[in-house]
Amino acid sequence: STAMAAKLNIVFCGSTGSGKTTSLNVFSRHIPEEERIITIEDTPELNLLQEHVVTLLTKPANIEGKGEITMRELFVNSLRMRPDRIIVGEVRGEEILDLIQSITSGHSGSLAIVHADSSEDCFNRMVTMMLMTGIRLATSEIKKIVAKAVDLIVHIELFVDGKRRITTVTESTYDDANEKVILRDIIRFNQEKMDEHGHIQGDWVMDKTRPDFLTKYHKRNVALPEGLFE
Repeated sequence: STAMAAKLNIVFCGSTGSGKTTSLNVFSRHIPEEERIITIEDTPELNLLQEHVVTLLTKPANIEGKGEITMRELFVNSLRMRPDRIIVGEVRGEEILDLIQSITSGHSGSLAIVHADSSEDCFNRMVTMMLMTGIRLATSEIKKIVAKAVDLIVHIELFVDGKRRITTVTESTYDDANEKVILRDIIRFNQEKMDEHGHIQGDWVMDKTRPDFLTKYHKRNVALPEGLFE
């Protein structure tokens, strides 16, 4: 809930049926009521309960090949709608460029979904999608832009016992001194064993190293529980 108030940019990732959209819906419950939210999707799966929500949906071309409305077109229009927050259903292609550009130009608090098998895979997919737009930047420069734009990558997994769990909450940041992308798991689910009923036993462990995005908490005067980070 504090991550929503501090307007962190969060990407939810996982494989098919892992619960990415459900997790985003749960997180979105903590978005402040007064905010104006724009959602951009292919199919209407997001279910936001706030009062000021504008839902934008893509549209396929008709039989004559006309009338198509793409994610990129919706993104351009959404920026004219004075959004406090932009939420993208699933990012699959060139719209990643619009998402990253809108974040870096001041639209903080964006939420998005990417189909990926791990936080690292999610980051690499975002970089690949950026490259596929034909952007004339070196790969290292694109990695830097993505790492600085995204604050958290949340990976969700469907386990063999049928339960969906958040397996990692990963901080994405960039070390300017060493010119290096840093993906650090703040929270990780450690699977210990499977009991006699087939239920997986385990616990979430936390890295208490102070994350870079805490500056956003201070900037927006959002308090964290005492002693959460060192």
